[in-house]
Formats: sequence, structure tokens, C-alpha cells
Amino acid sequence: MSAETPPPAAVLMQMLFGPTLQQSIYVAAELGIADLLAENPQTAAELASRTATHEPSLYRVLRLLPSIGIFAERSDRNFELTPMAMLLRSDVPGSMRDITRMMGGEWHWRMYGELMHSVRAGGTAIGKAHGMEPFELLAEDPEAGELFNRAMTSNSWAVIPAVVASYDFSRFNTVLDVAGGHGILLAGILKANPQVRGVLFDLPSVIEGAGALLTSEGVSDRVERVSGDFFRSIPAAADAYVLKHILHDWDD
Repeated sequence: MSAETPPPAAVLMQMLFGPTLQQSIYVAAELGIADLLAENPQTAAELASRTATHEPSLYRVLRLLPSIGIFAERSDRNFELTPMAMLLRSDVPGSMRDITRMMGGEWHWRMYGELMHSVRAGGTAIGKAHGMEPFELLAEDPEAGELFNRAMTSNSWAVIPAVVASYDFSRFNTVLDVAGGHGILLAGILKANPQVRGVLFDLPSVIEGAGALLTSEGVSDRVERVSGDFFRSIPAAADAYVLKHILHDWDD
């Protein structure tokens, strides 16, 4: 075994501590640490004061994260942004702050404790943890639902270049994004194909929040927003239909 290759026990131990890393990243994202450090490097004491948190505990979290490339601690104990930490800012293109907040948040985090239930009984872990299925939960909790929608936008940013580069959408007049969330993928397709129009189709509560994003992306005048339930019907208004990260949620 070479000096560069850690022993299997060390690799496995690092994996077992994965939840510690995820929750530490979540804490930093939820507190908006990256947004604060965008102003200037700051100490844990300054950050604790601005986030109303316990300084020694916050410092322990912030000391951990540089070991995986998130933030850097300087010799004067000030923390500063790194390229990976930039993704936790809320005001940058491709921000991953919302998906970090969703995946580390209580409702999402708790279901992983019920994975054994799924393996033994075949039911969903989230159903066991919360007594309802995910989209029922999101409908019951508007705040969680809105964060989920923003997280899905965050999740789509990274794939847009590959999607528009690998498929020719220019041959279509209208592209309909089924369960397209707030429309970031559809916006990317339309921006790459200026002659194409789009239809954004999702639940009413989701469609209501899509206007600001479509406007900011400069495509609102080319997108028809339609609300509905794809289990009931899908508008016959397009000659191309896109489903991204949808089919995995449902059985045949």
C-alpha cells in the first residue's frame, strides 16, 4: 500500500463520520456564514455575534470545515472564503446554499434514521419518520415546500450546460418542462435556443413562485406557466417534453 493511499480502515472511518461533515456544512449554510464572509474575513467571535450563536461551538464547526476545503482559517484566526465555500453564498450563480439547507434540515435529515425500516419492511423511510410521504409533507409545510423548490433550482444549475450542449432543442417550436419547478432548466434551454418557446408545468403552489426566476433569467415573455397534476393530465401544448429528476420518485 503506497503512502498516498490511506488504509481501508481510515477510509471507512471517514465515511462513518460523513454525517458530521454534512451537518457541519448545513450549519454553516443555515447561518449564512459564507454571505457574511463575502464582506471580509472574520473571526469566530465576530461571526458568532452576528449569528447569535455560541462562539466556542461555532468555532469548532468552522475549524472542521477547512479540512474538506470549505472556508480557510488564517494564522490570525480569521476565516475566509474558498472556491467551495463560495457555493454556500446565497447571491452567486449556481449557489448550493438552498440544497444544502434542505438536505441538512430536520425533515430531510430525520428520514435517514429510518432506512432500516425501508430495507426490512419495504416502506418509505420518510413515511415512517413523518407519517406521510414527501410531497404530502411539502404541501403541509409551505416553508419546507418553498425551500424544496429553491433547492431543486440549485440542483439544476450544474446540469444545464450539459443538457443544452448534448441535445438539439432548436428543432422544436415549444418545449414543455413537466414538473419543472421554478423553471431554471427550461430557462437554460430557452436562452440557448432564442426561437423556442416554453411551457412550465407544475403544481399550483410551485408555479406561483416561478415568476421571479423566469424574469431574472430574461425568458418570462416566452414561457407560459400552467398549473396542474401530471397524474391527471399534461397539457398538449408542446412538441417536446422534458422530465428531469422526476421518474425516480414513482414506480411504474
